[in-house]
Amino acid sequence: MRVVGAVVLAAVVVAVLFKLLNWYVDPTKPSGRKDLILTLAQILGGTALLLGLYFTWRGQQNAQAQLEINRRGQITDRFTQAIDQLGSKDLEIRLGGDLLARANRLRRSRPPLADHGGVDDLRPTARTLES
Repeated sequence: MRVVGAVVLAAVVVAVLFKLLNWYVDPTKPSGRKDLILTLAQILGGTALLLGLYFTWRGQQNAQAQLEINRRGQITDRFTQAIDQLGSKDLEIRLGGDLLARANRLRRSRPPLADHGGVDDLRPTARTLES
């Protein structure tokens, strides 16, 4: 139904634009009529180009927003996994959860780890996890 409405609207706009240009230019020679049709075609082509650019931009914005949502979901999943590992009875699993939790804290509080060589910052303390 929307497509039919859009087609009808486009047809009405073209007809009104043609009548308006025909009245304004009032071509009396065949070359004047040809110029009128060429002008109408250029106006419609430019409009189609601008609409295409607009919808491409909107699609890009939506894709960017979706990427941000996915990134946040991955961070949430990793944090949840780290919390689950911290609650484990197995020491090795708790150490892995502690590493993930510390990496997440470091990521938020500092520039990337490559700038600091921060492997030592991630070393868990086993005695705190054994409690």
